[in-house]
Amino acid sequence: MWLNIWIFLNFVGGPTRIQDEHREPLYYFDIIEHSISPYNISAAYISILYLEEKLSISQIAEKLGVSKSLITKRLHSLNIKRGTKKKPINNPKNYLAPNCPYGYRVVKLQLLPFQKEIKVCRLILRLINEEKLSYRATARKLVDMKIKNRKGEISWGHEVISSIYRRWNGKL
Repeated sequence: MWLNIWIFLNFVGGPTRIQDEHREPLYYFDIIEHSISPYNISAAYISILYLEEKLSISQIAEKLGVSKSLITKRLHSLNIKRGTKKKPINNPKNYLAPNCPYGYRVVKLQLLPFQKEIKVCRLILRLINEEKLSYRATARKLVDMKIKNRKGEISWGHEVISSIYRRWNGKL
């Protein structure tokens, strides 16, 4: 994919001579690697990386060794704009959001279940589905049971309980 040109230069008075007792003099040069023709990368390949593998523009640019503006121009040539991915932005195998949902942990950019938090999620589902508690009553019950949240505090809000319930209801 890349065509490399090796340019041998020495900017300080010619080649550097290294003399060994038993050998001919050796010459060392400074080496500059220059990649040419990054424009040979097809827009279709970039779109596969962006849409199917769900890599970000920065990740694609780093992988291919080109600028982010080149990647953006290639995507725009195919009429692909930011945010036009067909699937959710946060792929569990390439999770880039700063905060992961309750019940998960991010390990090496992968979204993985976290068993300690899943136990709390099961308890929340049981309190709401079987004991018919509201979100506020469930939050109060967790505080009464001295169950700590992700930050290590004994405080729960009904909004958090609501989002946990919506995410995990029917899955656990």
